Amino acid sequence: MNRVVMTLITAYFFTLCAESQIVIHTDQVANFHKLMKYSEDLSNSKLSVRRGNFNELQRSFDNNNRDLQFRLLLDTLLNTSVLYTDEVIGGVTTYDFKDATGEQAYRLAFTLLPGYCVNITGGMTESWVRYWNSEHPQIVDKLIKRVTESQDTIISEIKRDCKLLLPEDSDLDLQININTIVDGNRGSFQFGNNVMMDMINRDYADFSRFVSVIKHEMHHAYYREWMDRRYNNKERAEADGYFYEFQKSFAFEGIAQRYTYDNYSKEVKQLYSNSDLISELFDEWISLIRAANSPSVLEIFYNYMESQYDNEIKRLKQYYPGNSDSVEFQYRPNFTYYLSYNIYNSIFEIGGLKLLKYVIENPDKLLSTYNKHHVD
Repeated sequence: MNRVVMTLITAYFFTLCAESQIVIHTDQVANFHKLMKYSEDLSNSKLSVRRGNFNELQRSFDNNNRDLQFRLLLDTLLNTSVLYTDEVIGGVTTYDFKDATGEQAYRLAFTLLPGYCVNITGGMTESWVRYWNSEHPQIVDKLIKRVTESQDTIISEIKRDCKLLLPEDSDLDLQININTIVDGNRGSFQFGNNVMMDMINRDYADFSRFVSVIKHEMHHAYYREWMDRRYNNKERAEADGYFYEFQKSFAFEGIAQRYTYDNYSKEVKQLYSNSDLISELFDEWISLIRAANSPSVLEIFYNYMESQYDNEIKRLKQYYPGNSDSVEFQYRPNFTYYLSYNIYNSIFEIGGLKLLKYVIENPDKLLSTYNKHHVD
């Protein structure tokens, strides 16, 4: 064979081998930092959480919007990250100064900085200001540098540990994008083949904790693909569809928390082991399942969704064992997290990894397995 052709084939082969199915993206963080710094330099002032009147906001908006470099940096930020797609931020709205949704809401909020914050769903602008005016951006820069330098090791560890808690026929060759972001809206989450890691979370200053959350979200992506391949081949009525998604979320969080539970605070772990709280969540869960056979199932479901947040806050304040001033609101008690972890962990403690893998591969056997083996 011609040596040149052989060399090209060999180079192509090693290029394929070098390509990973997991890619870590850090550009949104870098672009966010550049825009924040330029905003401060442009107006010679630090970011502020001030609320202005209409004329003040309009003046600030016009000043920034006239600056070509500012618009270039803002376009670069909004156009180069999956964060700013309608699938993620389509429901985000501003509700003062000017009405806007989705990307336009973000564009408006960014253009009013550094002088003013605009009301926006989730209060992100205040989160941006608190983040930027702290020492946290420097910590994030160091973390991003470490992630970039050791991403091959991180990816290998993620795939190894996810495989332990997945069905044998899971597709570990999925193309998945891990996106580090600065946002402050939804925290870290997974959608489709994307994992979003919100660096506003100060817990990520701990590198091992950061990697454990990636594993948690990556497990969702792998297990969701397996679930969809196995169960999404049939039509479902609207109510059945809702309950199917509930069941999937229950399984996802019950299993994936095995990667993150050790990093929970002492107070949160006490919540997870509070028998009165778990019993209350179990009753709520069973009531919702029984409602599946009710003629008014959709009304029951919608009422549950509308009251869910308030009920979670009420339970958190009622059962939280620490000082009420330090309540960790991201750990609001609900059955999707608390009860699911307790059920899956109970199965693991009784039957080890073998029994846990059985219910992972047979999610429809979860409750019958729990009932069979559980000892009060």
